[in-house]
Amino acid sequence: MLPEADVTGNADYKAFSPAGESTTGVFKDVYNQPFNGYKVVMPLLGHANEDALLKIFNQADGIMKVYIDFDLVKIGFGGMGVVKVNAHANIALFNKAGDKVFSIKEDAKSKNVSPLVGGVPVLSADKILPMCESALTELMTTLQKDLPKIIKKADSKL
Repeated sequence: MLPEADVTGNADYKAFSPAGESTTGVFKDVYNQPFNGYKVVMPLLGHANEDALLKIFNQADGIMKVYIDFDLVKIGFGGMGVVKVNAHANIALFNKAGDKVFSIKEDAKSKNVSPLVGGVPVLSADKILPMCESALTELMTTLQKDLPKIIKKADSKL
């Protein structure tokens, strides 16, 4: 793993513009938001983005891409019940040759709930963020348990 400052401070990485990224006009991507200093690298057919990143970080053994997204999960029947936030982590690791070493998807639901009335979630903006944080906390706990086994297997493939 490279130190974060080596990644986000790299001039070539800052200049890197991922293929498939729309940055202007009506197609501007406002749905996928990067973490500070990082780029949104969308999965594409082929591995042009991964190959470009491997050239920028040629001292690394591979490139890891991580996406986290959220959705609502309805629990109940007849239009009544509760809704929870589900957090998804998608993690893919590519070796120096650009081959995928592994790709995993982990999910976790929030402990917090909100009512579901008539099939419609009753939510306010101030309730959504704590539900997302709860789901993310659960997801990180799950990943802490599972990643050591995955890393052990992946180490031999790098």
